[in-house]
Amino acid sequence: MTTYYRWQYGTYTLEEMQNYVSEDGADEGGTEGICACTSAGGLIRNTVWADGKYAEGAEIVAFSGIKCMDIYDGARVYPTAIIARYTPAEFRSLHEAGEID
Repeated sequence: MTTYYRWQYGTYTLEEMQNYVSEDGADEGGTEGICACTSAGGLIRNTVWADGKYAEGAEIVAFSGIKCMDIYDGARVYPTAIIARYTPAEFRSLHEAGEID
């Protein structure tokens, strides 16, 4: 199963993630799932990524799920299990060390 990566402000349960529909007008009006990236590098290069004070209160959640549709910069996904949670700084450090693809 694919691992997906998502930037979010706050910490949400799996059930909360399953019941949320991302609002993103640039993906042709998807009506289900949450927006996520399929790689760590893709998330770090994504416009959602922020550093410094803009990263305060944010977390990166790694999760498995069922892809609903591809979008311009990732996918809309129905989450099925949370794998790990990281601060943005931890995530970037692990990616740079080659521990997260």
